Amino acid sequence: MMIWGVLAVIIGIPLIIVAWKNRNSATKSRVFLGVLLAVLAGFVSFTVWLSWNSRAGIADVILRYGMPYPAIWQVVACGLTVIILSGLVIYKLADSWAWVPMVSFFTAMGLAIAYTAGVSYGPPSQEGIGVMLSFIGVGMLTTLTNLVFVAIALKKRSSLK
Repeated sequence: MMIWGVLAVIIGIPLIIVAWKNRNSATKSRVFLGVLLAVLAGFVSFTVWLSWNSRAGIADVILRYGMPYPAIWQVVACGLTVIILSGLVIYKLADSWAWVPMVSFFTAMGLAIAYTAGVSYGPPSQEGIGVMLSFIGVGMLTTLTNLVFVAIALKKRSSLK
């Protein structure tokens, strides 16, 4: 879990500063709201879809076992939920392109934190590399889709002016 704190400081803080730069106080508070919602988007997506299966419910996973093996449809649903929730954060709050890397990074961070908590039970094996690869994959995926969402949002906002 410590690696996520280090990454948040090394990468996350500069991304927040770039998105925060040259903003008035009203939009500066939106940056922090965006970070919080992005982390929740990743965390909630993982928790809702990948923390249970047909043999173990969420309470069993949290209190007794580690992360279950989800069905393929659960993984797909998690991916779609991550895209939609992260895109909604961009669509509702973003006022510049600087939001894309920030929201994508913190969405991936939220999912990776939930994944780390899910695999923290039992003997360690290859879960660490799985967490890192999911962090990289979710970050890349949401960056691509958030570019589309921010383009739509900025075009809509410019047409309203």
